[in-house]
Amino acid sequence: MTVKLTTASEAAPPDHSPPHPANGGPDLHPHPDLHPGVVGVLEALADPMRMAIVRRLASGVEYPCGWLGLPISKSTLTHHLHVLHHAGIVVKREEGTRRMISLDRAGMESRFPGLLDAVLGAPDPEAVSET
Repeated sequence: MTVKLTTASEAAPPDHSPPHPANGGPDLHPHPDLHPGVVGVLEALADPMRMAIVRRLASGVEYPCGWLGLPISKSTLTHHLHVLHHAGIVVKREEGTRRMISLDRAGMESRFPGLLDAVLGAPDPEAVSET
């Protein structure tokens, strides 16, 4: 009997990807530019426009993707929503021909208790006026 020992560099990296929806898990797939876990969430939230989206969704209202009323192009908004979705911060739901978007408070709270409330409770540097 031969046993092959593998070094750490030969071993497959651990699978940090969330479960696939077909297996009952959320529709989250690793985004190539985001780290897994809390680091990826913080990376996604580091962008001021994505934070503006999260703050808008924090009201609890579910919005059609194009109705967030932000001063950015549709393609840029799509990119930001894509990053937030892949970080597990927002969820998308299809309603006819529209995609509805909402904050995934329950998912965030189960994965990172208190993080979303802490981020949303922090002062918005974009809203602070200079005196």
